[in-house]
Amino acid sequence: MSSKDNDASVDGRRRFVPLEGARNFRDIGGYQTTEGARIRYGQLYRSGHLAELSESDGDRFADLAIRLVFDLRTPDEVARQPSRFPDSAPPRVEPLPISPRAASDAERMLRDGKAWDLAAGGEFDARDADAMMQRFYRSFIVDHRESWSRILHRLADAEQRPALVHCAGGKDRTGTAVAILLLVLGVPRETVLADYQLSTRMVPHWIAQSGRGDPPEFVRTVMEARASYLEAALGAADELCGSFESYVLDALGIGESLQAKLRSAFLE
Repeated sequence: MSSKDNDASVDGRRRFVPLEGARNFRDIGGYQTTEGARIRYGQLYRSGHLAELSESDGDRFADLAIRLVFDLRTPDEVARQPSRFPDSAPPRVEPLPISPRAASDAERMLRDGKAWDLAAGGEFDARDADAMMQRFYRSFIVDHRESWSRILHRLADAEQRPALVHCAGGKDRTGTAVAILLLVLGVPRETVLADYQLSTRMVPHWIAQSGRGDPPEFVRTVMEARASYLEAALGAADELCGSFESYVLDALGIGESLQAKLRSAFLE
């Protein structure tokens, strides 16, 4: 396998699944581990919400034969944008609502999708946005251990795959879930960060969807998949348990036997 085949920023033609109504729909396959194995394609997909799938998207989705969908959105988000699945092959949906802990009124507004309102006040800039997002990512790791553990346990079961994990945009909560799995599988951290940052390609689309023109830097910073966000999450795992490996073992309860089962399932 060439180095380009393992480059998250290059292998877009196979990694991105072409769906009209879900543009951040990706396959996590193809990445190489530190031991030289490679993740199988067609085992786990990641995306944003699925409320706008077209009829042709439904046919393509059915072809993927996805059995299980992890929906990381809150009940309010689900109600606003209910998923559209093909009637011919509806997957089983497992709700795992992830919402970051907010330590201030501003963070509560940001968590609730009011980044434009925060920016309009002129009180917060891009550095504030970056700091808030980092705190959210730390909260993902510290406050939602049971959800990450549940996802890994489910994915180790062949009857639950192919699977899909998604949230609203496919960037933050989904990005954290996928990063945890990739690291457990032995994918190098720099590759995990590169895969996460692919979601930044969606920023122009999200801006167009907002219908509000060019966003202030505060909003653009929130939209981006910055390495500093995911690094904050991984740093929180280190702080909590001493290392990411200990976080997986002790905080998530994923022992060596289950990790080996995951590697057997996903690697070739």
